Amino acid sequence: MTHFVELFEAQPIAQARPVATGLHRYRTGQPVFVLAVSRPKGTLHVLKDEGDFSGLVPESESHLDRMAWTAVRAFFRSGGQQLVVLLIAAEGLSTDSIEDVYFRSVLPSSAPDAALRQGFLSLKNFDSLGDILAFPQASSFLNPKLLQRFYMTVQATLETWDPWFLLVDPPFQMPSAEIPSWLEPMDSAASAAYGPWITLPGVGFFPPSPLVSVLMERSDRRLTIADVPANDEMLFSGALLEPAAPEAMASDRLNRVAVRVGVDGSRIYLWGGTTLAQRRDTSRWIHFSRTLRSLREALIRISSPFVFEPKSSATCEDLKSRVEGFLAELVVRGVLREPRRGGPAFMVTTEVEEGGGPVSLLDATVHLNVHVCLDSLQERIGLYIKV
Repeated sequence: MTHFVELFEAQPIAQARPVATGLHRYRTGQPVFVLAVSRPKGTLHVLKDEGDFSGLVPESESHLDRMAWTAVRAFFRSGGQQLVVLLIAAEGLSTDSIEDVYFRSVLPSSAPDAALRQGFLSLKNFDSLGDILAFPQASSFLNPKLLQRFYMTVQATLETWDPWFLLVDPPFQMPSAEIPSWLEPMDSAASAAYGPWITLPGVGFFPPSPLVSVLMERSDRRLTIADVPANDEMLFSGALLEPAAPEAMASDRLNRVAVRVGVDGSRIYLWGGTTLAQRRDTSRWIHFSRTLRSLREALIRISSPFVFEPKSSATCEDLKSRVEGFLAELVVRGVLREPRRGGPAFMVTTEVEEGGGPVSLLDATVHLNVHVCLDSLQERIGLYIKV
């Protein structure tokens, strides 16, 4: 049986930025933090270590600036390799309005003038920027109701922003037993929630998203995006603000940051691997959802040069050949797997639908049908692209 995901239309893609992330580039797991600060220098920056942040945001008395520094330190001191930060100016605004700060003048993501996008929506102005998104300050300032509304607004935006995947932080000091109820209204295959909050020597306490970003970055680099980002341990010198066995906190809505103590010290790992999707299909699992979102984007990129080509059988064969070459490389890299029941890891077909206009080859539409296997125990999943 084949499962189907929604139809996406291929469109031309903007020029890529120097930070080249995406399955089409065989590079995933790039975290991006959206940070509201008092007096930022510039907007978008790539950090290789926390020292790179010192020239961008002063260590002032501003609570926003301090929490921005905490998030960056937490990322790199937990083993993060590279971090992209989008800085939003919040000078003169109270922390009560941080929800509005993140959006500023909210414009639709389809606004024709990309330069008009503000706040986190300006991420749409950049191409191949990253694929893991976090707002590590938000849960420090917004009360649970406002934080819930904020995340649901971001989730609604990201549903059409492949391949972005949102990390949801729980409200500060909310008991883990109450978090599943707080998450209940959320329905998003493009996000996952983790708890509890964490403390690290020399950093302080912070929400789980900086550390989860590190573990996802690490999982994608060491394994693949198609592997569950869980149970991969690394040494850890901090502590959980609400320590407990992950089994005791198990929930199909909340994933856990957990610590295991051994003779050589404490090790931290992620427990669980579910998204906030309420559907009981492949979108419920982080590794499936992220892979399919990244794969859709990659197929659209491969298809986009053919948008203005004559829709002939030769065009179909050329497109099919390019897609098959890309998917074959994903098999080699371990992203796609051959089904245990037999058969190939992927199947590709193309079909021309005539448009009926005076120039039939230009008016026609090419339907690209791709079926992939992400897990040897699963059936193939179908993706359709209209070119």
